[in-house]
Amino acid sequence: MHEDLSRGMTWLAVLGLVTLLLTSYGVVIPFVGWVLRPVRRLDEAAVRLSDGDLTSRATEDGPPELRHLARSFNVMVDSVEASQRQQRELVADAAHQLGNPLTALRLRAEGLAEEGAEPGSVGLVLEEADRLSATVESLLHLSQVGAVPVTPAPLDVAQVVRGRCEMWAPVFDPFDVDVPAQALALATPEVLDVALDALLDNAAKFAPGSLVRVAVDEVSDPEGRWVRVSVRDHGAGLHPEDVPKVGARFFRGRTHQNVAGTGLGLAIVQARLADVGGRMHVTAPESGGLSVVLLLRAAP
Repeated sequence: MHEDLSRGMTWLAVLGLVTLLLTSYGVVIPFVGWVLRPVRRLDEAAVRLSDGDLTSRATEDGPPELRHLARSFNVMVDSVEASQRQQRELVADAAHQLGNPLTALRLRAEGLAEEGAEPGSVGLVLEEADRLSATVESLLHLSQVGAVPVTPAPLDVAQVVRGRCEMWAPVFDPFDVDVPAQALALATPEVLDVALDALLDNAAKFAPGSLVRVAVDEVSDPEGRWVRVSVRDHGAGLHPEDVPKVGARFFRGRTHQNVAGTGLGLAIVQARLADVGGRMHVTAPESGGLSVVLLLRAAP
């Protein structure tokens, strides 16, 4: 009787343990998944938002507390998106409003020159009017960054770079262009044109008469494959303390304060590259000059 009772108790314990495990698998695990699934989705939405995707929204499901958290996250993203849109609209409106008075001012100065005013004074006024017009135009370009979602597509970077270098070739002597037959990256022709024009314009202004080299190649890092576009000049370069500041809005190097420009060119390049998932790196080589590298994700 003792053996039969022990054997029965053992089987009951085993059956109870199996029943408990099956219940846990069938009830507890789905419940935990129901609780954690919204947390994972919220984390994914936060990562996309940190990468600059303002269309990222969290799914409002799961327990009441997590639904409330997801709703608060979505409200926060809506506020950030509205704030950025208002900033862009303010900059665009201000630039438009400044454009008309500047045009009128330039016309009035040209009229004074025709009426016999002192040429030197009129020339200074026209020069400042042109400088303000360039700043206003740059602000308009900057206000358009992020206004419309950009969908990068496979683009032959080598072909675009060759075309822009042919246009700029008369400006540089010597000019070295090293571009492969083809290099496909995820970008748009407009973004690449704007970036190359800004870099080559800076090389022409800040390193006149020096060797300018443009190269295209492919590199890899832990994040994947990239198409690298580098523009290297051999001019005076920048002060070492100024290099990390390149790309900031209205930044001008301490040795280039008297060179014409707005200080917005590389800021626009950096922002436009971010729209297509690219990057910009600036270095001051030991041999002198400045090297600006554009990285675009290689097309699969």
